[in-house]
Parts: sequence; C-alpha cells; structure tokens
Amino acid sequence: LVTISNKEFKERFGKMAGSWRGKKPLQRNAIIALANYRDKTAVPLLLRVMKEDMRPVMKGTAAWAVAEIVNESNEEMIQYFNEQKAAATKKLESLENPSKEDIELVEELDKAIVVLQEKYREEATK
Repeated sequence: LVTISNKEFKERFGKMAGSWRGKKPLQRNAIIALANYRDKTAVPLLLRVMKEDMRPVMKGTAAWAVAEIVNESNEEMIQYFNEQKAAATKKLESLENPSKEDIELVEELDKAIVVLQEKYREEATK
C-alpha cells in the first residue's frame, strides 16, 4: 500500500466509499501501522519513501516510523537522516511561502534524529 500508484489505487479502491480521499491517507496509515507493529522488514522501504516520495507528509511519517521501529541506531543512519533534513531545510528556505507540510517535515526529521541519537548513545553505553 505504501508504494501503490494512482492507477493501482483507482483500480483496487476506486469504487469504495472512502476512495474520494485519495491514496495519501491510506498510505500514511499503512506507514503508521508498520511502526506500531515494529516491522523491521519495512525499514528499507521507509528509508526509500524518505528519499524518493515527493510528499512531505509521507517523508515525515516515514522518518517517524523508522525511529519508532529500530531498536538501535548507528552513525550511518543518523547521517542519512541529517542529509534528508538538510535537503528538506534547503527546500524550505528556497520557498517563498512554504507549506505547513514542508515545515512539519523538518520538525519530524529533527524529532527522529533526536530519537536515533538517544538510541545510539544507549547502545554505546551497553
């Protein structure tokens, strides 16, 4: 569901009553479910969503989900999140009127980085 195309969404869910809302709420909720179930197999997919999805809300939700799922962090993951934050911040600064979603993406990345850094420190002290 996280990577379903518009065409696939319309074919599978187009006749359902709630389909008028589009695929974004369904995809966002799927990411939240992955985080709630702590599905570690979803981490590569979520990292790809962070990098490739154009929608800030999806990137931010994926960042939150990864931080929730992983039990331990490493420098490479923290660096990846910092790179994503730098790209989001650069985009935000280039926009004359940034959207609420663009602002929230940077905030979500900040929160996720803090969580990952805490997990990294905890792992280092074991």
